[in-house]
Amino acid sequence: MAITNDTVKEFLDSSPSDAKLSAYVDAFVDSDEYSCLYETYIQSKANLIANLYVAGKIDLASAGSGAVKSERAANGSSVTYAVSDGAAAEDAKLNEAKELDNLGCLFDLFYPEFSVGTSGKKYSADNPL
Repeated sequence: MAITNDTVKEFLDSSPSDAKLSAYVDAFVDSDEYSCLYETYIQSKANLIANLYVAGKIDLASAGSGAVKSERAANGSSVTYAVSDGAAAEDAKLNEAKELDNLGCLFDLFYPEFSVGTSGKKYSADNPL
């Protein structure tokens, strides 16, 4: 059983639209990292790592949405929104996926640096994920 929208939903702390959920799942399923997971690990471990990773990324994208605290404008109007800590949930999920991926299938996703030449000097990537 590969990851699906339904399996990822079980790991989510947010409630994304079906279109957003499908976009994240489909993008990950089409990635080299997904192929590596399923070629390297037993299916249950690959499923767990994949679900944690995708759910963590979706929760990160949803973090802070509507995150306005209670405010009062000069004209007397006020607004209050619920504040969620999606970033903390994302960190926990991605850290768990990273720990489970002890053979490095998700390496590029977690370490957006590259080495140049033989000097070993590291530069941050232009577009880290």
